[in-house]
Amino acid sequence: MIILENISKRFGSTVVLDRVHAEIPVGKTTFVLGPSGHGKTVFLKTSIGLLKPEEGRIHFEGREILKFSEKELYRFWVDIGFVFQEAALIDSLTVAENLSLFLTYQACLGQAETRSRVRDLLAYVGLEQMEKKFPEELSGGMKKRVAVARALAKDPPYLFIDEPTSGIDEENARILKDLIARLSRQGNKTTIIATHDRQMMQELADHVIFIKNRRIPFAGPASRIEEDRLKDLYRKESNGR
Repeated sequence: MIILENISKRFGSTVVLDRVHAEIPVGKTTFVLGPSGHGKTVFLKTSIGLLKPEEGRIHFEGREILKFSEKELYRFWVDIGFVFQEAALIDSLTVAENLSLFLTYQACLGQAETRSRVRDLLAYVGLEQMEKKFPEELSGGMKKRVAVARALAKDPPYLFIDEPTSGIDEENARILKDLIARLSRQGNKTTIIATHDRQMMQELADHVIFIKNRRIPFAGPASRIEEDRLKDLYRKESNGR
């Protein structure tokens, strides 16, 4: 179990998370929902220590990660795959070089093994012919698929994905949904996805966390949250923003 206990995060005077508590089951697919600007991305990044909260504790399968030294935190991140909303590829490197750089320095693979792994990863995300392309030559959806390939490079047990289908065309959104569905069916990863895609959540989620107005009004099994309840959560509260 991953437990966020009384987590508060603010930027200057702006409070983004206010003493939130959430439990994320291991080996399951958890969807983080909520209106835009209410803290989904901050929640993901805080969950693994990319952002430091002002208050609270994070227990990651028994490890309290906020007490980690910098060296311990970097070792912890070896087991984390993170897909950023904007893909965060290195523009000056080709697709293959983006993946190779990560494999060489993070997984310490040799050249032949790295080339083989890059080919396998690109085949997995359906981009076999894109090895020599630069990020600027790819569509937004293709960039996200490369980012997924990079996140999966070391076959991490934990995968965090921020807004996989937002701002991209329908074809790439469908491919990314299929990729996430394939990962969910494997059942050997803890996957946490921040998204607006309620249909994908309804199809794939084991667990749901809803964030609104800096708090978590719902967290629990996906079977407990029906469409009417979702509409009610999204509806603007009388005292909300």
